Amino acid sequence: MATRKNPKPAARRPRQAAQKPGAGNVFTLDSLDVEASVEPVVFRTPSGVEVVFPDPYDLEPEDAQRFYEMSKAAQEGGRVSFEEIFSTWVGKDGWAALCADHITVRQMNALLDAVNDYYGMILGNAGESRA
Repeated sequence: MATRKNPKPAARRPRQAAQKPGAGNVFTLDSLDVEASVEPVVFRTPSGVEVVFPDPYDLEPEDAQRFYEMSKAAQEGGRVSFEEIFSTWVGKDGWAALCADHITVRQMNALLDAVNDYYGMILGNAGESRA
């Protein structure tokens, strides 16, 4: 579990393809000017454990897809457990740290709201620009 102090959002740039002479319409990851990631959100539990919430756009594709589907299901009134959401986002160790300090449902909802506000997005809107 990584630790960070005073997380602040990094400056964001619009995604643009780098112009390379002779590149034409062929791109590689190295030829793209990829938007800078923002600093992850860190939640310090009452016992002092720091739980890191990475930017959802920085998750591995499989985790991001599962996270998106869970978020969408939750928004549509489906049954998704806090364990599923938090374990996918912060990992099993992060979920265990939250449980160890007996975080209430109200506090978990407030934490999710705060993290979503920090990243400036409403989860479930995959494919939309966040710029």
